[in-house]
Amino acid sequence: MRNTLKKKLESNIDELKNRLNQFKNTNLSREQVVTFILFLDSWIGEQLAQEVLVNDNQISLTAKEAEVFDHISNGFTNSEIASALGVSIKTIEYHVKNVLLKTHTSNRTEAISYLIKNNLLNK
Repeated sequence: MRNTLKKKLESNIDELKNRLNQFKNTNLSREQVVTFILFLDSWIGEQLAQEVLVNDNQISLTAKEAEVFDHISNGFTNSEIASALGVSIKTIEYHVKNVLLKTHTSNRTEAISYLIKNNLLNK
């Protein structure tokens, strides 16, 4: 695991160096370059952190997230789930958004598939 992460980090550092070399031939100000570097640093850190969670299968759902996705897997809409759980639709949307972020999926169907495949949802 550590070796894989180290290789990924080294690869990302090499990519950053390549990008910085490309900046030398542009008319960007130093502030713009620094802003870009800080953005990339933050983005790479987030990607590496998510990879650790995904690769280690350490993603876990809260009880409410699991309950919401159990309903989703049974074909319920957000409105129906909100009524069944006695919460607002915004609360359901919040749980859905969190699961999509945790699983790196872009929609409910992909998330359900991911959760079932990784034994995070009982189906």
